Amino acid sequence: MQDHKCLNCGTPLGGKYCSGCGQKSDTHRLTLKHFLTHELLHGVWHLEKGIILTVKAALMRPGYAALDYIAGKRVKYYNVFYLMLLVLAAIIFTINHSSGTESFDKELIEDPDEIAEKFITAIKYYIKPLLFTLVPLLAINSFILYRKLKLNFLEHIIVSGFTVLGMFIVALLSAILSIKYYPVTDSISSVLGWVVLLFPALSQYQVSKSKYTLFGFGWRLIISFIMFVIEIFIILFLFGVYVIS
Repeated sequence: MQDHKCLNCGTPLGGKYCSGCGQKSDTHRLTLKHFLTHELLHGVWHLEKGIILTVKAALMRPGYAALDYIAGKRVKYYNVFYLMLLVLAAIIFTINHSSGTESFDKELIEDPDEIAEKFITAIKYYIKPLLFTLVPLLAINSFILYRKLKLNFLEHIIVSGFTVLGMFIVALLSAILSIKYYPVTDSISSVLGWVVLLFPALSQYQVSKSKYTLFGFGWRLIISFIMFVIEIFIILFLFGVYVIS
């Protein structure tokens, strides 16, 4: 006779999932066949499905996806920030193994001196945390400018997370195209570079379109861009002071 209590926490079962811990009610003793054909394949499929759906959402509807996540529709999405780390690692790996890696430093500065070399080396070393500052910067700006949305700061972080994930994915695509097909797709990579910069505008528009007019969105977008440029300049300046001190 089937046990009508959750095998994990002992809560009486009344549906497909336990109301106490969320475990499936049909959990049973493991066998090799069940583990290989169900648990393993099911887990991999749902992991891949979640990643694909999250990537698609970040590229096509970052603002709408963020609002869905904030509203509680979360189980279908893979963790945005984990995925950002994976994509960023792929970008760094691609750039480091490109044919132009050796000449990167020389192209960046024509006549490198000791301070410049030290600064470039530090940027390459701290590239991950520097790029991740995009998330709080975008969140701070949207929190200040889009008060009618009535989102708290953490919710603005979620919006920024989907936005920056989309930016990273396009940047990775651009890096791959530039390395594999250069110089044929150089112009395409340049276009993708501009697409990266447009992601915050797309995300902000999708999030705010129900609360703001096109004019209201437009001037806020301009102000947020100015704020972002100033913030990036300040961060790089402080980082430079830290490096050379």
